[in-house]
Formats: sequence, C-alpha cells, structure tokens
Amino acid sequence: MPSFRLRNKHPKGKPAAIRVGDNDRPRSVTMPGIGQITVHDDTRLNAATNLARWGQTHHDHHRPPDPQAGGRATKARRQDGSDQHPTSAGETSLDDAGTDVHTAPAA
Repeated sequence: MPSFRLRNKHPKGKPAAIRVGDNDRPRSVTMPGIGQITVHDDTRLNAATNLARWGQTHHDHHRPPDPQAGGRATKARRQDGSDQHPTSAGETSLDDAGTDVHTAPAA
C-alpha cells in the first residue's frame, strides 16, 4: 500500500492549502496556523477501533433479529429423523423414461 503525507503549501499571496506530498518524507500533516504534525498512530488500527466503537454504540440490543434482513438463522430439526417417506416412493428408474440400455450390434 503506497503511503503519502499531507503538507501545507502556502504560495506567496495566496491562502494556505493542504495537499498530498511526496513519499520520501515521514507521514505528517501540516495545518494552517498550527504547523507540521507527525502522525505516529497506525491509522488502519485507529480506523478499525473507531468503527468497532461506533458499531457498539449504534447497535440496538433490544430489537429482535429480522430474518429478511439477514439476521440470525435457525435450523429446524426433525425429531423423528428424515425417514418419513416410504422407500422408493416417487423415485424413477431406468425403465420410466425409456432409457433402456441397448447393446451395439456386433460388427
């Protein structure tokens, strides 16, 4: 992942602006009126922490899950087992669809 730094570019006679700098300098932010601030945090970890904190504060724990919204899934299990149908009921065989096996005539 390429890194970049923000630096304050203040041309003569123009207001200060923040812009993306080059990669050969430490990561820092230069703010108008404040100066250069070096960033020491791992911004990915910081963003992940903030996102997790936001999720915890905005999650409604009192609301039941909505199955249509992809909430918790439950599996229905049969008490009697899966042998509820008689053997071979509704099954097809090779004779049903005219798929008799014919041997090729001898050459």
